[in-house]
Order: sequence, then C-alpha cells, then structure tokens
Amino acid sequence: MKSKCILLIILLTGLAIRIPFLFLTWNAPLKIVDEQHYNGMAQYFAQSGNFGTERSLSSIRPPMYIWTVAGFYKVFGTENPAVVQLAVRIFQVLISLLTAWLVYRIGLKAFKNELTALIGAGLFCFYPSMVMQNFMILTETEFTFFLVLTLYFAVNLFPDENGGTDENGESRPLTFKTAALNAAFCGLFLGLGALTRSILWLAIPCVFLYILLFQKSRWTIRLTSAVVALLVSSSVIAPWIVRNTTLQKTLTAIDCMSGRNLMMGNYEYTPLYRAWDAIHQEGEKNWYRVLRTKYDNVDPMTQGQKDKLAGKYAKEFMMLHPGLTLQRFGMKALCFWQLERSTAALFAHGAVEGISSEDSKQASIFVAVVFMASYALVFTTAVFGAFFAPPKSWRVHLLFLCVVGLFWGVHSLVFAHSRYHLPLTPLLCLYSAAYVTYVIENGFDFTRRQIPSLIASILIVGTFVGFWTLETLWYLG
Repeated sequence: MKSKCILLIILLTGLAIRIPFLFLTWNAPLKIVDEQHYNGMAQYFAQSGNFGTERSLSSIRPPMYIWTVAGFYKVFGTENPAVVQLAVRIFQVLISLLTAWLVYRIGLKAFKNELTALIGAGLFCFYPSMVMQNFMILTETEFTFFLVLTLYFAVNLFPDENGGTDENGESRPLTFKTAALNAAFCGLFLGLGALTRSILWLAIPCVFLYILLFQKSRWTIRLTSAVVALLVSSSVIAPWIVRNTTLQKTLTAIDCMSGRNLMMGNYEYTPLYRAWDAIHQEGEKNWYRVLRTKYDNVDPMTQGQKDKLAGKYAKEFMMLHPGLTLQRFGMKALCFWQLERSTAALFAHGAVEGISSEDSKQASIFVAVVFMASYALVFTTAVFGAFFAPPKSWRVHLLFLCVVGLFWGVHSLVFAHSRYHLPLTPLLCLYSAAYVTYVIENGFDFTRRQIPSLIASILIVGTFVGFWTLETLWYLG
C-alpha cells in the first residue's frame, strides 16, 4: 500500500476518533480558569472590538487565540457560546489533523524515511493528550500548529551536504528564490506563533542567528534568509508591541505575564514541587501582596509596569539565593516533563458530558493510566531516537534540539507546568518514530561506538522514570 494511502487512512481514522468527543463535550462547562478567561475575552472582543474586559483594556494574554475564538463569535453571535465553542472545537480538530500531515512532511524531509514519517504522523494523530486538547478552549492546538508550520519551512532552509529536499524528500539545490520564500513563511508562522504563546517571540532573534550561522549555502543566500525571516516575524508582532507599549507605558512585547510568572516561580513562597501552584498562594504569601510590601506606589501602576516590577523582584531574589534558585531550577526541569494528568482531572471533575459523578472517578483512573503510559512510551523512545536515529542533517537535528531546549530552559527558569511541553509533542513523536524504525531495521543491537549514546539514553530515561515513580507514589500516598 502506498504511503499516501496509509497517511489518508491515519487522518480519516483520527477524524473518526475525534467526532464522538464533539458530542461528549457539547455544552460541557469550561472547568479550567484559562479556558474561562480566553472565552470571556474573546466574547468581549467580538462585542466591543476592545481587547480586554469590561473593566479595562488589557495585555494580560497573547492575542492570537482570542482573535480566533472572537472570529467565531462574530459569525455565530455572542449570545450562542455553546455553538461558538463547538465551532472552535471543530476548527481545532481540523488543524490538528493538518498538523499530523505536516509532521509526516517534516519526517520525510528531516529523516528521509517514509516509515519514520508515517509512524510519526500516526503517533501524533492518535496521541491522547493532543487529541483531548482539540476540545479545550486553550491555545495548545493552535500554537502547536503554528510551531510545526514554522519548523516545516525552517527545515527547508537547512539542507544537508547534497542540498535541499523536494516534495518526496529527495535532494535538490537550495536556490535564492526558494530560500527567501521559505524564510518568509518561516517568519510569518513564527510571528503568528509568538502572538499565540509569548515564549516564541524569544525565538525570533535565535532563528536569525541560527540561519546566519548554520545554513549551508552561499553567504548571500544565508544572509537573505536570515534577514527575511527576521523582518517578516518582527513585522507580524510589531503592531501588537506598539499597542501594548503605549497602553502599558513601558516596553511590553506579547503580554504582561512574564515578570509575574518569573516571580511566582522565584520568590520566598514558591513551592519546590509544582512551582506553578504558587498562583494559589493566599494571604501574606500571595505574590502580589509580597510585591506591595516590598515596593511603594504599586497600585497606580499599569499591568505592564507591575509586571516589570515583579520581574525585578524575582531577579533580585535569585541573585540573593543562588543555591535555592539552582535547586528550584532542577525540580522545575523535571516537572516540565511531568506525567500528563490534566485530562484525567477534567474527567474527575465532570467536564465531559454523559459521565456521571459515580463514573467519573473510574473514568479518570482509566484515562490517567492510558495518557500517562502513552506519554512515557513516546518520551522514552524519543530519547533513544535522538541518540540512535537523529535527522540526516545534523543542522536539522540541532535545530530540533534547540527548540526543545528553548521551551525546557525558559519554563524551568519561570515555572514549569506539564501542559507546557505539549507543543513539543510533534518532535517527540518524530524522534520516537525514528527509533521504532531503527529497531525494525537493526534490532536492538548496537556497536561499540554507540555505547556512550546507550549510556546517555539510559541515564536520561532512568532519571525521569525515577521521578515519575516518586510523584506517582506521592499522589497515591
């Protein structure tokens, strides 16, 4: 059977699996606070044209996903939230399937192997946590789509020693026009991704430098590619930066969350385990109460000014407590790759229609086991894949690792919720698929030269398996 037919079967099966959940989530309450916030801001934007709440204009959230949801409110009416949420979920199902197709295309281009591309697309298409994200009013599905589109065009900019790749993954020379076009699309989706989740705007200068340093082509093509990607991505986010900076009376990029998040992850009352839970600290331990105690005249400030002040407080605290900061960084680095339990918690709280309170506990246990087992399996094989079956071009391999490193490093410095690693699922699926292909073709044999890779893989996997075991025992206890 041809690979395109297999891919079509994968996508159609993925669609068939998702359709029942559209009915199960119909009229389901929005249990997550972030869902309620995104939905409320989108509804208000559709009504008034103002980005914020009835109380004031705001820069508290990145705008892209709110604009997307607001577009559906414009079409179906602000008085029909259930219909709008259904439309958003259908839209997310479609772009999730399109993301699976893009994972296949990246697999062909980066790994030059159809089996790896098909397995990677299948793993992503059926990955439980990403399937369930399609039915939540959260940024993960849209953000992952933009991130994968960025990577799709970026891969074309980093040819191996034989040049670029055509639609079938075969080598071809990288021309000036091809490089400029791919750089433009890479910059476009990088900018849209940054407007969806603020972490990605940090990648804009990184992508510029990476293209400039590592693209294997003439210096004119290399420089043009880097500049085009920089200019396009910067142009996409520039109007929003101007709007935010004017509103907040201080330089504000995508949102006003970076400083307060940095403080919640790095102040006196940050929990060592699950640092993100500092947002629930109350009374004297509340981050804003601590900030008001430390500094005068906080209340008249704008959101952006308060955020800058919170960031200043966090940096001062980290400088004064380097040992504690390092300890927290290590724990947050582990927590970033925590077992995926969010969906199980939603089942337990009755967020899915048709599941009674008596059934919710059993359902949540079943869901937790399936979701955690699938994640552990994909993560483990992805680690081995990164060492034993990386992309054919080391430049592409390094690019993928830099993306993982950016997400992992920034969230470990701030505070790391397990949901934050979900956008990296496409890369995990591709590396996992590459290792499965490697085992199919070579078995579990390894050469003497591969012993360091085997030891490194076992150490990394062993560390996280130990962490997952301890946290599971802690929850059960």
